[in-house]
Amino acid sequence: MSTSSLNTPQRPPFKFEVKSYRKNIVIGCADDEQVAPQEVVFDVVACVTPKAELLVDTWHPAFDYCVLTHAIDEACALLKLKILQEPLAYDVISRIFESHPLIEAVDLMVCKTQRYSGTDYIGFRLSLNREQWEHLRTDVAQVQARIDGEAAAPGSQP
Repeated sequence: MSTSSLNTPQRPPFKFEVKSYRKNIVIGCADDEQVAPQEVVFDVVACVTPKAELLVDTWHPAFDYCVLTHAIDEACALLKLKILQEPLAYDVISRIFESHPLIEAVDLMVCKTQRYSGTDYIGFRLSLNREQWEHLRTDVAQVQARIDGEAAAPGSQP
């Protein structure tokens, strides 16, 4: 480690943003929402460990905004039934954290713009740092396993 890096004050993370990334997907808990796609808009901010490499002009950047858009694309492309925005947001954030080790925290807003008249959107915001996400994913996996087990039990409702 160089002497200059020892004397450098802690820098805040660099923030990479994607604003109003639009997808058309089937999502919703009402029967009419499962018939046709509706617009879902994503705003995402990824806080990335500050590194000089991120500030150098190069064809091969240390971090690429596509990490964020690819995570959204992949989560939206899953063939499984999408009911709620909240698990979709969690899926996107999980994909972002899993995709790049420099990511320290993610703030994600998911909005459905066509569901309720008289509103611009209904939405859900999820902000997690990497440590919070690591703890939360254990809890989410346990709850999902319980729900899946209840759904598979004899006499359960589909």
